[in-house]
Order: sequence, then structure tokens, then C-alpha cells
Amino acid sequence: MGRHKNPWWDENNNRIKGRKVRVYWNLRLKCWSILHKKLLVAHASSVSLKDVTFYVSEVRRQAVIRERKKNVHAYADGTLVSFNKKKFSGGFSIQISYNPYKYGYFYEVDTLKPIKSCARVWCGNKILYGQRTLKMI
Repeated sequence: MGRHKNPWWDENNNRIKGRKVRVYWNLRLKCWSILHKKLLVAHASSVSLKDVTFYVSEVRRQAVIRERKKNVHAYADGTLVSFNKKKFSGGFSIQISYNPYKYGYFYEVDTLKPIKSCARVWCGNKILYGQRTLKMI
């Protein structure tokens, strides 16, 4: 992703590291959008978060199903660890996904069990990877 002037980060992403952010997959740009206090602060090819809670707006999800037109209604809230890293460290043993046409929640890909939160998450190419220390709904 190309860098642009943004007051929220410096060369090493230090200004927004450690801040609470909201992250969602941007369908138009095919990357992750990072928001802080409802303001877009960056686009990234990858994002690492800790203390993550997953959220889905059921009202907006129903609109997606009814209109067959996607809108931002599902995201991960957490503390930003890093973004735009080419590799991620180990310990992310589960794949997490979301499909508004299947379920109204984020789920573990292998078991289809709902996931409400996770200790750490790495957001890669349209999929999330989480640590085993997670809470099921």
C-alpha cells in the first residue's frame, strides 16, 4: 500500500500503535481500513490487533441480505499492535471468517463455531487468524 501524509502515523507507525482501533475489510480497495475514534487513519495490507472483540450490526446485515449490496456492518475492535507487516509471528492457529449470507457472527473456519472475542488477531488477505485463547459465544 502506498503511504500518504497522515497525522496519525509516522515512519514506524508509532503514533497509532497501542491505540484502540476498528478494522474492517474494504471491498472497494481490497485492503483493511483502520479507524480510530470513527476517523479513517490508514489502509493496510495486514493488521495485527490484541484484545479483539468482533461486532456485527444485525440491522445492517439484514439490509445486505435484502438488497444484495454490501456495506460496512462487521468489524473487529482492538488495540493496534502493527500493520503492513509482510509476515506475522506464530501462535495464530485458527482461521476466523465472516459471511453475512451464512451467519450473523464471525466464526472459526474449521468448526463453524461463533467467535465473539480473541486475545490476538492477525488480519491477512480477507481472512483473520487468531490465537487459541478465545472466548466462544
